Amino acid sequence: MVFLKYFLLNFLYLFSDELSFTNVAIFSFVSLIFVLIIEIRENFYSSTVLSVVFLIVIYFFPEFRFFMFSFIYAIYSKSIYNIPIFFVFLITRELNFFALALLIVCLSQYDRELYERKVNYYREFLNFYKSNYKLKKDLKILYLEEEKKNYENILKEREKISRELHNSIGHTISASVLELRALEFMTDDEDVKTALIRVRENLSVGLVDIRKIIHNMYKSAFDLQSSIEKIINVPNVNTKLIYKIKNKMNENLSFDILSIVKEAFTNFTKYSNGDTFTVRIIENESSYIITIFDNGKNINFKKDEGLGISSMEELARKYKGLFNIITDDGFKINITIGKGE
Repeated sequence: MVFLKYFLLNFLYLFSDELSFTNVAIFSFVSLIFVLIIEIRENFYSSTVLSVVFLIVIYFFPEFRFFMFSFIYAIYSKSIYNIPIFFVFLITRELNFFALALLIVCLSQYDRELYERKVNYYREFLNFYKSNYKLKKDLKILYLEEEKKNYENILKEREKISRELHNSIGHTISASVLELRALEFMTDDEDVKTALIRVRENLSVGLVDIRKIIHNMYKSAFDLQSSIEKIINVPNVNTKLIYKIKNKMNENLSFDILSIVKEAFTNFTKYSNGDTFTVRIIENESSYIITIFDNGKNINFKKDEGLGISSMEELARKYKGLFNIITDDGFKINITIGKGE
Protein backbone atom coordinates (compact mmCIF):
# COMPACT_ATOMS: atom_id res chain seq x y z
CA MET A 1 0.00 0.00 0.00
CA VAL A 2 2.93 2.37 0.60
CA PHE A 3 3.98 2.48 -3.05
CA LEU A 4 0.53 2.08 -4.59
CA LYS A 5 0.27 5.77 -5.51
CA TYR A 6 3.73 5.66 -7.07
CA PHE A 7 2.86 2.49 -8.96
CA LEU A 8 -0.31 4.07 -10.32
CA LEU A 9 1.61 7.18 -11.42
CA ASN A 10 3.68 4.97 -13.68
CA PHE A 11 0.54 4.24 -15.71
CA LEU A 12 0.69 7.78 -17.06
CA TYR A 13 2.88 6.32 -19.79
CA LEU A 14 -0.44 5.30 -21.42
CA PHE A 15 -0.78 8.92 -22.57
CA SER A 16 2.50 8.63 -24.46
CA ASP A 17 3.33 6.69 -27.58
CA GLU A 18 2.91 2.94 -27.39
CA LEU A 19 5.69 1.11 -25.54
CA SER A 20 6.50 -2.56 -25.49
CA PHE A 21 5.46 -4.61 -22.46
CA THR A 22 9.11 -5.38 -21.67
CA ASN A 23 10.10 -1.74 -21.59
CA VAL A 24 7.06 -0.87 -19.46
CA ALA A 25 7.96 -3.56 -16.91
CA ILE A 26 11.64 -2.62 -16.76
CA PHE A 27 11.04 1.13 -16.61
CA SER A 28 8.35 0.76 -13.94
CA PHE A 29 10.63 -1.42 -11.85
CA VAL A 30 13.58 0.99 -12.14
CA SER A 31 11.37 3.97 -11.34
CA LEU A 32 10.03 2.31 -8.21
CA ILE A 33 13.59 1.52 -7.11
CA PHE A 34 14.40 5.24 -7.36
CA VAL A 35 11.29 5.99 -5.30
CA LEU A 36 12.26 3.40 -2.71
CA ILE A 37 15.69 4.97 -2.27
CA ILE A 38 14.08 8.39 -1.84
CA GLU A 39 11.73 7.00 0.84
CA ILE A 40 14.60 5.36 2.71
CA ARG A 41 17.15 8.17 2.43
CA GLU A 42 15.27 11.40 3.00
CA ASN A 43 17.92 14.09 2.38
CA PHE A 44 18.73 16.70 -0.23
CA TYR A 45 22.04 15.10 -1.24
CA SER A 46 20.38 11.77 -2.14
CA SER A 47 17.61 13.52 -4.09
CA THR A 48 20.15 15.52 -6.08
CA VAL A 49 22.30 12.50 -6.93
CA LEU A 50 19.27 10.42 -7.91
CA SER A 51 17.90 13.24 -10.06
CA VAL A 52 21.18 13.41 -11.97
CA VAL A 53 21.21 9.63 -12.38
CA PHE A 54 17.58 9.77 -13.52
CA LEU A 55 18.49 12.33 -16.21
CA ILE A 56 21.40 10.16 -17.36
CA VAL A 57 19.07 7.18 -17.74
CA ILE A 58 16.65 9.35 -19.72
CA TYR A 59 19.50 10.45 -21.98
CA PHE A 60 20.25 6.82 -22.92
CA PHE A 61 16.61 5.65 -22.80
CA PRO A 62 14.40 8.60 -23.82
CA GLU A 63 11.18 6.61 -23.26
CA PHE A 64 12.07 6.44 -19.54
CA ARG A 65 10.95 10.07 -19.20
CA PHE A 66 7.33 8.90 -19.16
CA PHE A 67 8.04 7.06 -15.90
CA MET A 68 9.46 10.05 -14.02
CA PHE A 69 6.12 11.14 -12.50
CA SER A 70 6.34 8.79 -9.52
CA PHE A 71 9.92 9.94 -8.91
CA ILE A 72 8.86 13.60 -9.14
CA TYR A 73 6.07 13.03 -6.67
CA ALA A 74 8.49 11.28 -4.27
CA ILE A 75 11.26 13.91 -4.25
CA TYR A 76 8.94 16.92 -4.09
CA SER A 77 6.87 15.44 -1.30
CA LYS A 78 10.08 15.61 0.77
CA SER A 79 11.29 19.07 -0.25
CA ILE A 80 10.63 21.77 -2.83
CA TYR A 81 14.37 22.30 -3.33
CA ASN A 82 15.21 19.75 -6.03
CA ILE A 83 16.54 19.67 -9.58
CA PRO A 84 13.55 20.34 -11.89
CA ILE A 85 14.02 17.25 -14.04
CA PHE A 86 10.54 17.71 -15.52
CA PHE A 87 12.02 20.45 -17.78
CA VAL A 88 12.96 17.49 -19.98
CA PHE A 89 9.44 17.78 -21.41
CA LEU A 90 10.18 21.33 -22.53
CA ILE A 91 13.23 20.08 -24.43
CA THR A 92 11.07 17.44 -26.10
CA ARG A 93 8.30 20.06 -26.60
CA GLU A 94 5.74 17.92 -24.80
CA LEU A 95 3.88 20.72 -23.07
CA ASN A 96 1.03 18.48 -21.97
CA PHE A 97 3.43 16.25 -19.98
CA PHE A 98 5.22 19.33 -18.65
CA ALA A 99 1.90 20.69 -17.33
CA LEU A 100 1.13 17.25 -15.88
CA ALA A 101 4.50 17.22 -14.12
CA LEU A 102 3.82 20.68 -12.61
CA LEU A 103 0.45 19.45 -11.39
CA ILE A 104 2.12 16.45 -9.72
CA VAL A 105 4.64 18.80 -8.05
CA CYS A 106 1.73 20.83 -6.64
CA LEU A 107 0.00 17.69 -5.44
CA SER A 108 3.18 16.44 -3.80
CA GLN A 109 3.60 19.79 -2.01
CA TYR A 110 0.03 19.59 -0.78
CA ASP A 111 0.65 16.04 0.41
CA ARG A 112 3.80 17.20 2.22
CA GLU A 113 1.87 19.98 3.92
CA LEU A 114 -0.80 17.54 5.06
CA TYR A 115 1.89 15.23 6.39
CA GLU A 116 3.57 18.05 8.32
CA ARG A 117 0.21 19.08 9.78
CA LYS A 118 -0.41 15.51 10.84
CA VAL A 119 3.04 15.31 12.45
CA ASN A 120 2.42 18.58 14.30
CA TYR A 121 -0.98 17.35 15.40
CA TYR A 122 0.45 14.12 16.81
CA ARG A 123 3.31 16.04 18.41
CA GLU A 124 0.86 18.40 20.11
CA PHE A 125 -1.32 15.47 21.12
CA LEU A 126 1.69 13.69 22.60
CA ASN A 127 2.73 16.83 24.47
CA PHE A 128 -0.82 17.22 25.77
CA TYR A 129 -0.87 13.58 26.86
CA LYS A 130 2.48 13.98 28.64
CA SER A 131 1.35 17.18 30.32
CA ASN A 132 -1.93 15.59 31.34
CA TYR A 133 -0.10 12.55 32.69
CA LYS A 134 2.31 14.75 34.65
CA LEU A 135 -0.55 16.87 35.98
CA LYS A 136 -2.45 13.81 37.21
CA LYS A 137 0.71 12.45 38.74
CA ASP A 138 1.44 15.75 40.51
CA LEU A 139 -2.16 15.98 41.72
CA LYS A 140 -1.93 12.47 43.12
CA ILE A 141 1.32 13.33 44.92
CA LEU A 142 -0.26 16.50 46.33
CA TYR A 143 -3.29 14.51 47.46
CA LEU A 144 -1.09 11.98 49.24
CA GLU A 145 0.94 14.73 50.88
CA GLU A 146 -2.22 16.51 51.99
CA GLU A 147 -3.63 13.29 53.39
CA LYS A 148 -0.38 12.70 55.28
CA LYS A 149 -0.57 16.19 56.74
CA ASN A 150 -4.14 15.56 57.84
CA TYR A 151 -3.09 12.42 59.68
CA GLU A 152 -0.17 14.27 61.25
CA ASN A 153 -2.52 17.02 62.43
CA ILE A 154 -4.83 14.40 63.93
CA LEU A 155 -1.91 12.85 65.80
CA LYS A 156 -0.76 16.26 67.07
CA GLU A 157 -4.29 16.98 68.25
CA ARG A 158 -4.36 13.64 70.05
CA GLU A 159 -1.09 14.44 71.75
CA LYS A 160 -2.41 17.84 72.81
CA ILE A 161 -5.61 16.32 74.23
CA SER A 162 -3.67 13.59 76.04
CA ARG A 163 -1.36 16.14 77.67
CA GLU A 164 -4.30 18.27 78.78
CA LEU A 165 -6.11 15.24 80.20
CA HIS A 166 -2.98 14.12 81.99
CA ASN A 167 -2.40 17.56 83.49
CA SER A 168 -6.00 18.10 84.55
CA ILE A 169 -7.84 14.84 85.24
CA GLY A 170 -4.75 12.84 86.20
CA HIS A 171 -3.53 15.40 88.71
CA THR A 172 -7.01 15.95 90.13
CA ILE A 173 -7.58 12.23 90.75
CA SER A 174 -4.08 11.84 92.20
CA ALA A 175 -4.77 14.68 94.65
CA SER A 176 -8.10 13.11 95.56
CA VAL A 177 -6.43 9.78 96.28
CA LEU A 178 -3.91 11.49 98.58
CA GLU A 179 -6.68 13.34 100.42
CA LEU A 180 -8.62 10.11 100.92
CA ARG A 181 -5.52 8.44 102.31
CA ALA A 182 -5.12 11.33 104.76
CA LEU A 183 -8.76 11.00 105.81
CA GLU A 184 -8.17 7.31 106.53
CA PHE A 185 -5.72 8.27 109.25
CA MET A 186 -7.88 11.05 110.58
CA THR A 187 -11.05 9.04 111.24
CA ASP A 188 -11.55 6.47 114.00
CA ASP A 189 -14.80 5.09 112.60
CA GLU A 190 -14.02 1.72 111.01
CA ASP A 191 -17.02 1.83 108.68
CA VAL A 192 -16.01 5.22 107.36
CA LYS A 193 -12.40 4.11 107.06
CA THR A 194 -13.48 1.02 105.08
CA ALA A 195 -15.58 3.17 102.76
CA LEU A 196 -12.70 5.62 102.25
CA ILE A 197 -10.35 2.76 101.43
CA ARG A 198 -12.85 1.37 98.90
CA VAL A 199 -13.29 4.76 97.22
CA ARG A 200 -9.52 5.35 97.18
CA GLU A 201 -8.85 1.95 95.60
CA ASN A 202 -11.54 2.54 92.97
CA LEU A 203 -10.06 5.91 92.13
CA SER A 204 -6.57 4.38 91.96
CA VAL A 205 -7.78 1.71 89.53
CA GLY A 206 -9.56 4.34 87.46
CA LEU A 207 -6.45 6.51 87.47
CA VAL A 208 -4.37 3.60 86.12
CA ASP A 209 -6.91 3.01 83.36
CA ILE A 210 -7.01 6.70 82.47
CA ARG A 211 -3.23 6.87 82.34
CA LYS A 212 -3.15 3.84 80.00
CA ILE A 213 -5.67 5.47 77.69
CA ILE A 214 -3.77 8.76 77.74
CA HIS A 215 -0.50 6.95 77.13
CA ASN A 216 -1.97 5.12 74.14
CA MET A 217 -3.38 8.36 72.75
CA TYR A 218 -0.05 10.11 73.18
CA LYS A 219 1.93 7.29 71.62
CA SER A 220 -0.61 6.36 68.97
CA ALA A 221 0.53 6.40 65.33
CA PHE A 222 -1.03 5.78 61.95
CA ASP A 223 -2.95 2.48 62.16
CA LEU A 224 -2.41 0.74 58.83
CA GLN A 225 -4.54 -2.30 59.62
CA SER A 226 -7.69 -0.38 60.58
CA SER A 227 -7.19 2.05 57.67
CA ILE A 228 -7.08 -0.83 55.16
CA GLU A 229 -10.14 -2.41 56.76
CA LYS A 230 -12.07 0.85 56.31
CA ILE A 231 -11.12 0.99 52.61
CA ILE A 232 -11.97 -2.58 51.63
CA ASN A 233 -14.98 -3.03 53.92
CA VAL A 234 -17.68 -2.15 51.38
CA PRO A 235 -21.09 -3.78 50.74
CA ASN A 236 -21.48 -6.62 48.23
CA VAL A 237 -17.73 -7.25 47.95
CA ASN A 238 -16.03 -10.31 49.45
CA THR A 239 -12.83 -8.90 50.94
CA LYS A 240 -10.20 -10.27 53.29
CA LEU A 241 -7.23 -8.75 55.13
CA ILE A 242 -4.36 -10.86 56.48
CA TYR A 243 -2.20 -8.60 58.63
CA LYS A 244 0.78 -10.08 60.45
CA ILE A 245 3.06 -7.25 61.52
CA LYS A 246 4.90 -7.71 64.83
CA ASN A 247 6.93 -4.52 65.12
CA LYS A 248 6.03 -0.89 64.53
CA MET A 249 6.30 0.03 60.86
CA ASN A 250 7.63 3.35 59.62
CA GLU A 251 4.70 5.76 59.24
CA ASN A 252 5.70 6.91 55.75
CA LEU A 253 5.95 3.29 54.60
CA SER A 254 2.59 2.50 56.23
CA PHE A 255 0.95 5.39 54.43
CA ASP A 256 2.47 4.43 51.07
CA ILE A 257 1.29 0.83 51.50
CA LEU A 258 -2.18 2.22 52.19
CA SER A 259 -1.95 4.24 48.95
CA ILE A 260 -1.06 1.07 47.02
CA VAL A 261 -4.01 -0.80 48.53
CA LYS A 262 -6.32 2.12 47.69
CA GLU A 263 -5.17 2.13 44.07
CA ALA A 264 -5.47 -1.63 43.73
CA PHE A 265 -8.93 -1.70 45.30
CA THR A 266 -10.11 1.16 43.06
CA ASN A 267 -8.91 -0.78 39.98
CA PHE A 268 -10.67 -3.89 41.29
CA THR A 269 -14.03 -2.13 41.76
CA LYS A 270 -13.81 -0.38 38.37
CA TYR A 271 -12.31 -2.95 36.02
CA SER A 272 -12.23 -6.44 37.53
CA ASN A 273 -14.91 -9.05 36.89
CA GLY A 274 -13.85 -10.95 40.03
CA ASP A 275 -15.82 -11.21 43.26
CA THR A 276 -13.07 -11.54 45.90
CA PHE A 277 -10.32 -9.15 46.94
CA THR A 278 -7.56 -10.13 49.36
CA VAL A 279 -4.79 -8.09 50.97
CA ARG A 280 -1.96 -9.89 52.75
CA ILE A 281 0.76 -7.98 54.63
CA ILE A 282 3.32 -10.16 56.36
CA GLU A 283 6.53 -9.33 58.21
CA ASN A 284 9.52 -11.65 58.29
CA GLU A 285 13.00 -11.16 59.67
CA SER A 286 14.30 -9.00 56.83
CA SER A 287 11.35 -7.60 54.88
CA TYR A 288 7.69 -6.80 54.50
CA ILE A 289 5.75 -8.80 51.92
CA ILE A 290 2.61 -7.22 50.48
CA THR A 291 0.33 -9.33 48.27
CA ILE A 292 -2.88 -7.96 46.74
CA PHE A 293 -5.03 -10.46 44.87
CA ASP A 294 -8.39 -10.66 43.14
CA ASN A 295 -9.91 -13.51 41.14
CA GLY A 296 -10.77 -11.58 37.97
CA LYS A 297 -10.60 -13.54 34.70
CA ASN A 298 -9.57 -12.70 31.11
CA ILE A 299 -7.48 -9.74 32.21
CA ASN A 300 -6.05 -7.65 29.37
CA PHE A 301 -3.23 -5.96 31.24
CA LYS A 302 -1.09 -3.17 29.81
CA LYS A 303 1.41 -1.61 32.15
CA ASP A 304 1.39 1.83 30.58
CA GLU A 305 -2.39 2.27 30.74
CA GLY A 306 -3.44 4.86 33.25
CA LEU A 307 -1.61 5.96 36.38
CA GLY A 308 -2.52 3.14 38.72
CA ILE A 309 0.12 0.51 38.08
CA SER A 310 2.86 3.03 37.40
CA SER A 311 2.21 4.90 40.64
CA MET A 312 2.17 1.66 42.65
CA GLU A 313 5.45 0.57 41.09
CA GLU A 314 6.94 4.00 41.78
CA LEU A 315 5.99 3.80 45.46
CA ALA A 316 7.63 0.37 45.69
CA ARG A 317 10.74 1.70 43.94
CA LYS A 318 10.86 4.54 46.49
CA TYR A 319 11.84 1.95 49.12
CA LYS A 320 14.01 -0.04 46.66
CA GLY A 321 11.42 -2.80 46.79
CA LEU A 322 10.61 -5.55 44.31
CA PHE A 323 7.38 -5.15 42.34
CA ASN A 324 5.76 -7.62 39.97
CA ILE A 325 2.34 -8.51 38.61
CA ILE A 326 0.99 -11.99 37.84
CA THR A 327 -2.14 -12.46 35.70
CA ASP A 328 -2.12 -16.23 35.17
CA ASP A 329 -4.87 -16.94 37.70
CA GLY A 330 -6.57 -13.70 38.66
CA PHE A 331 -4.71 -10.43 39.13
CA LYS A 332 -1.97 -10.46 41.74
CA ILE A 333 0.41 -7.70 42.85
CA ASN A 334 3.52 -8.78 44.76
CA ILE A 335 5.71 -6.26 46.60
CA THR A 336 8.71 -7.01 48.79
CA ILE A 337 10.31 -4.20 50.79
CA GLY A 338 13.40 -4.64 52.93
CA LYS A 339 13.25 -3.40 56.51
CA GLY A 340 16.47 -1.50 56.10
CA GLU A 341 15.07 0.61 53.26
